[in-house]
Amino acid sequence: MKNLLVCLCFYSQLIFAKEWRYLESEAFKMRYVVAADYMKDMDLVIEIGGYKTPITNFLPASVAAINIDPRSRSKEFDNKKVISGYYPRDFKMPIVEKYGVVLIGMELYGFTESDWDSLLNLLEQAEKVVIGYPQEWAPSISQHRRILENTGLELKKKVLMDFTGNDFGDLNNSWPPRSKRLQFYY
Repeated sequence: MKNLLVCLCFYSQLIFAKEWRYLESEAFKMRYVVAADYMKDMDLVIEIGGYKTPITNFLPASVAAINIDPRSRSKEFDNKKVISGYYPRDFKMPIVEKYGVVLIGMELYGFTESDWDSLLNLLEQAEKVVIGYPQEWAPSISQHRRILENTGLELKKKVLMDFTGNDFGDLNNSWPPRSKRLQFYY
């Protein structure tokens, strides 16, 4: 887990020239509403990513959550923890009976084989997993394939969300929306 967190923090060293502003739209937030409903019976949800709309905003208060995203600001509220781009040296994985992992908008950069091993172990041990990404985004498709080839995850449901035609708000200095999204529930 420690290696995985350190690797995820690699993002914080990158300079992001553009935003993904469309992810803040009501339409795109629906990805989290569905995922949070699926995770509502977990003791803990670990989200890798989440950007400005982490799953912590959508989970019931009874579910503890850890959001790991270098673009987020570190904070704690209720039983939720947001870890920004720097790995806190005193972080310990909580001992819980049931945890879930969420990777919505999955596109992982800079992973070593050790980082992949840590991620695959985390996913393998999880009670539930949600993986989501743009329908035709090759890097995410390849990473998802690698996860499936190296874990025993069993698909429970697959959802195609098409946000075409929705109001995405101000898209100045934003990447264009990738409106067709797949979410896989394991």
